Amino acid sequence: MKANTITLDGKSIFGHGDHTLQVGSWGRQTKERRFAGVDGVMSIDLGRGGRKLKQGGWLTAASRAALQKMCEEISAYIDGQAYVLVDANGTVYAKVRMDSFGLLTEVCTASPVRCEYEVTYTQLE
Repeated sequence: MKANTITLDGKSIFGHGDHTLQVGSWGRQTKERRFAGVDGVMSIDLGRGGRKLKQGGWLTAASRAALQKMCEEISAYIDGQAYVLVDANGTVYAKVRMDSFGLLTEVCTASPVRCEYEVTYTQLE
């Protein structure tokens, strides 16, 4: 899905522009147990697990220094805490943990400066 604005905890830290959000499916977690002398497997249902969300797009800033500051602000969210992610359509993804943030292209030095990025989240429940 393409979005113009994606907010994390109510803040538009990614700026405005073309952003995409790919939402994965929920997983189910199980534990398999085997016993000596017994054929078969015992499967213990541990409940619904998390799901992965991938966000990508272009970061745009007035200068290289401003883009560096934006990247630092985004990276600060890789702290193990859960946040609320809201896409441009108003869909709310609660309890989202940012797992990684990275730049996919070199910084374009034209004015304004731009670079492509990718963020991976885990929605915990």
